Amino acid sequence: MTGRFRPAGGGHHEPTRRDATGRGAVDPIEVQRRLRGMSYPATLDDVLEKAEENGADEELIDDLRSLEQEEFDGPDDLVRALGAAI
Repeated sequence: MTGRFRPAGGGHHEPTRRDATGRGAVDPIEVQRRLRGMSYPATLDDVLEKAEENGADEELIDDLRSLEQEEFDGPDDLVRALGAAI
C-alpha cells in the first residue's frame, strides 16, 4: 500500500503521499484542510503561515517550500502547483 496514514484523527491520510520511487501524489481535500481559512489570492508566505497554523506536517511544509510559484489565485491553482512539484 502506498502512502502513510495517521493512526489518530479518524484515519486521515497525509496531504502528499510518496510511492516507492519517492514521487508523490497530492490529496487536494487534505491540503485544503491544512489551509482552512486561507484567503486568495495568496502569496507563498501566506500559504506557509496558514498551513503551519493549521498543523500541517513537515512533509507538506517542505513540499510547499519547494514551489517556485510565488502567488496563487485560488485553491485549485495551489493544488496544481503542488502536483507538478512533487
